[in-house]
Amino acid sequence: MPGADRAHQHSAVVSVLSRAAKLMEGSEVTLLLENLNSRVNHIGTYLDATREGLDIVREVRSVHLRLLLDAYHALVMGEDLASEIGEDIDLVAHVQVADAPGRHEPGTGVLDWEAQLRILRNLGYTGYWGMEYLPQSDTITSLMMVEQIAARVENTQGHMG
Repeated sequence: MPGADRAHQHSAVVSVLSRAAKLMEGSEVTLLLENLNSRVNHIGTYLDATREGLDIVREVRSVHLRLLLDAYHALVMGEDLASEIGEDIDLVAHVQVADAPGRHEPGTGVLDWEAQLRILRNLGYTGYWGMEYLPQSDTITSLMMVEQIAARVENTQGHMG
């Protein structure tokens, strides 16, 4: 609804996702809620904060709803992943990454992906990492860059999923 305040939008999202999660009961389906950045790619979007996304997941209180953490969006918004997520890492079902600026493969921009992946591992994230970027080079070369970053994290912490 145009012009709706944040509290109304928040309430509407919780209501719709609560109903959707109820429909998933008895299944193995998990709905994923993703916050987007409102600074570069999705100006004017409502859900642009990781913390609010986690709060919505917590309010819905269903095993069928989790957060899809697009770390690119969170970092573009200037978020500190450790403080935003904290002990709610169990509410994160999947993590996507891309570098900034340009949303290219990690290692091509200003974000320290080795440090960010390490933060998420230290919080307890053990899932997979989704690559959602526009490669600056051919796909194999770009994936090798990501693999090198992941290997440095793995060598200091154990296996990356």
